[in-house]
Amino acid sequence: PNSPQWFNTGLHWAYGIDGPSQGHFYVDPFTGKLTKSKSAYEHPQPHACFIQGVQDDLVNEGGIMDLWVREARLFKYGSGTGSNFSM
Repeated sequence: PNSPQWFNTGLHWAYGIDGPSQGHFYVDPFTGKLTKSKSAYEHPQPHACFIQGVQDDLVNEGGIMDLWVREARLFKYGSGTGSNFSM
């Protein structure tokens, strides 16, 4: 397992650790649908690496400032991120 998995997986299940939603999503195993997490640790972020795109826009969704927010969301739980600036 990688670092985020060691840091995050099982904390809710084993110890009841919970926290406010941080804007993450998961695929519901019963419906197969993408669902917004209601807590930080019930469906944790176990992946280590992400590649993100960015649009040539300063403040709107998908733009430069939004990239900072998305990166911070990933860094908070131990993941790393790279960006594709050629989009």
